[in-house]
Amino acid sequence: MVDEGGWLPEEWPHFKRSVARDGKRYFLADINGRVEEFDATAYGETLALDVMGRFFGCSPGWVHPEIDPRALTMESFDQVKPRWWPFKRA
Repeated sequence: MVDEGGWLPEEWPHFKRSVARDGKRYFLADINGRVEEFDATAYGETLALDVMGRFFGCSPGWVHPEIDPRALTMESFDQVKPRWWPFKRA
């Protein structure tokens, strides 16, 4: 993980409650009244969900009275097999 550039508005609350120690970032979160510390790999999903909220209108990890991110129209793409591939798949 590379920590470069300015924080997105969705990242501010999380990074303000974080500390950098020994070249690594640790995030602090209030869980059931206790402050718990998480490294970046354990806290990454929380950050990703909040940043996704910018595109969905709300964070997929939170309940919103008017928006259900799971009800959004999604598209999927099939893998196209290249015609120029000279090898057979075994």
